Amino acid sequence: MTKWARIEDEIVVEVIDIDPSGRYHESIKWFAVSDEVEQGWVVDDGSFATPDPALPPELPHEPVPEDEVDLDAPIGGLQPDQV
Repeated sequence: MTKWARIEDEIVVEVIDIDPSGRYHESIKWFAVSDEVEQGWVVDDGSFATPDPALPPELPHEPVPEDEVDLDAPIGGLQPDQV
């Protein structure tokens, strides 16, 4: 069975087993990969490898400092009492 991977910043962020041709926006690039490739694997010089377990995964964004988190902020336009 063929699998396809979506890669961002040299990391496999999504793996599917259905041919993505015509299913996704043309800006989303998919690559045919071998069956063993999984989400979280890394791409190094065109080869896929499991991530080094000694290294924590890189986060795509900086976390928000706790003192800047507003748990009462509206989500998607809803007020907390509407959720």
